[in-house]
Amino acid sequence: MKEFFDAKKVQTVFDMLPKLPHENDGLILAPKQQAYTAGRDDHLLKWKPPHLNTVDFKLEVKRVIKPDSPPETVYNLLVQGGNKIFGTLSFNTSDKDQVKFFK
Repeated sequence: MKEFFDAKKVQTVFDMLPKLPHENDGLILAPKQQAYTAGRDDHLLKWKPPHLNTVDFKLEVKRVIKPDSPPETVYNLLVQGGNKIFGTLSFNTSDKDQVKFFK
């Protein structure tokens, strides 16, 4: 089981990190009165070293064909486990010369 520390001892925790037998992948700051539960929790603050930070998202690509319109490609940026649309980009075949793709 992982050890829990009071937030006032954060320097002690940082001093311990290089001595761990495994790589540290971050710290979790949680309210004292709340039990820790794995997964998403809006009451927690998770800190990671910059080189381990990640952004979790899913890109959904849809081809939309409507009568009397050029085919359209729709890109949905999904977050929160791929269940919520954060933003959408769409363009039709006549817009392609205005879109730049990066590899």
